[in-house]
Amino acid sequence: DSSIAVIEQVEAWQKKFLDMYGTRLVYLADEFYIMAEKPVPDYDDYEGFPQIENGVGLYSSLKYEFCEALKQNGKCEPKKKKTIATGKIAYGLLWELSQMISGDKIEVVAIENNFFGKDITVSGLICGCDLINQLKDKELGEELLLSEAMFRHNEEIFLDDKTLDDVEQALGVKAYIVPNDGYELYDALVR
Repeated sequence: DSSIAVIEQVEAWQKKFLDMYGTRLVYLADEFYIMAEKPVPDYDDYEGFPQIENGVGLYSSLKYEFCEALKQNGKCEPKKKKTIATGKIAYGLLWELSQMISGDKIEVVAIENNFFGKDITVSGLICGCDLINQLKDKELGEELLLSEAMFRHNEEIFLDDKTLDDVEQALGVKAYIVPNDGYELYDALVR
């Protein structure tokens, strides 16, 4: 598989750079590991997450922070039934994290990207029209949680110009933008 070959090449370069310069210097996007069904590198392997704004290491960071929040606060039962809508690539992780606090009050839904194409699996390219079309007939509970990556920077507007309000109106549910941070995700799930 080509993804495995790329992972092996990058890991070889990381080892060389680590030996020579004390840093891995290069990193792969999380999708390479997930699509190749290989373990995503550990939190410490990302050395401060120099490319996290591009989603590189976001998987490990989110999981680590969520588990830290869980250790600090304990297993709190969510007060409301909620739905997390996400891209297909993050579905497994978000489902795993939601199960750590509640198996029945939180539903995770993987949104297929019809706007940009079915091969696009990241949450950051999910558009409002796909959310509306795929969630309109589902029981979403009292809250819909959406990653901030789905929105334009510092706006409540999706890439297809739909707004957070458009989604709330179409689906009849209050929607919240959740920062790409495990502590914030934990808080959003249990509040």
